[in-house]
Amino acid sequence: MERRRLPYIDSMAAALVDGTGCIVGWTNAAERLLDLSAAEVTGRPVRELLADPGHRPRRTRNGWTGDTEVRTGRGEPMAVCYRVLPLAGEPGSPRHLVLCAPTDRVVRWSQDHAFTRELFLQDRIGLAVFDEQLRLVRTNTHLLPYSGLPADLGGHRLADFLYPKDAEAVDELLRDVLRTGRPVVRAEVLVRTLDDPRGGAVMAIEAFRLQTPDGRVIGVTALFGDVTEVHRSRERLELLHRATAAVGSTLSVEGTAHDLAAVLVPALADHAEVDIAEAVFTGDEPVVGADGRLTLRRTASAPPADLADGAGAVAPAGPAGQPGRGGARGVPVLVDADG
Repeated sequence: MERRRLPYIDSMAAALVDGTGCIVGWTNAAERLLDLSAAEVTGRPVRELLADPGHRPRRTRNGWTGDTEVRTGRGEPMAVCYRVLPLAGEPGSPRHLVLCAPTDRVVRWSQDHAFTRELFLQDRIGLAVFDEQLRLVRTNTHLLPYSGLPADLGGHRLADFLYPKDAEAVDELLRDVLRTGRPVVRAEVLVRTLDDPRGGAVMAIEAFRLQTPDGRVIGVTALFGDVTEVHRSRERLELLHRATAAVGSTLSVEGTAHDLAAVLVPALADHAEVDIAEAVFTGDEPVVGADGRLTLRRTASAPPADLADGAGAVAPAGPAGQPGRGGARGVPVLVDADG
């Protein structure tokens, strides 16, 4: 079976240079990158490969480094970045390891490294790296903005600290990414901890698969952010739109009341009742009586309330003898006009 080459290895050439500056070792990657065989370069001064033999490297703490152009076996120059590292050896016979790679590839590596480093430094973008078993490998912040998380998340699964239903929902998203390679784009999930299953936050999650250069799957990365307030605002706006549509969908007073009650439950409340001034049903304007009371009719409820057996039932009195707001649906009830 043909060995799969790794791009970062094929792009990194290495040569062994003796104390006189001559090449005494040449890697297969150097042969492929520069199109020069070991037989063609062994014993030659390394400077003969430079397009500018007068080039001088920069001294560093551990050796030398620089940017230059080399002559390839294809007869064309190649811009490279290189590093020279001294090797321990016998006294009087120093050797150096010379590593070089195409400049454009080094720039790409530097950009990739800077991008990854800056991602993990962000405090407004959550980042979590999972292995292929969906164990946490690395995060840049706590996954959730409240208690219930281990001090060290490394090695944990989400089910170790998240509410089972929520952990499974996120795991299913990540498993699909691992299996298919298709990224997740802004999936919203409710996330609660085992310590506080009543609260929670709505998280927007984006995820993509991680692979080695030779295509082996090694995990998945998830980016996440708390969108709880945005989610709630959107729900309130949707509720307002539905209520507006319900109010304007029919000219029937009773029909409008039923539609409005149905919109409110369960989106806003467990139970809703709609009371309308009795005068409205006869086409009159509601008028408060001399005693400060107004007659209302219980017009709709959700879930639907059972009708009282007696059509003449009255509402039970409220505190301190004040009229109550209860009563069977369709039965007029006197209430204080100011409350």
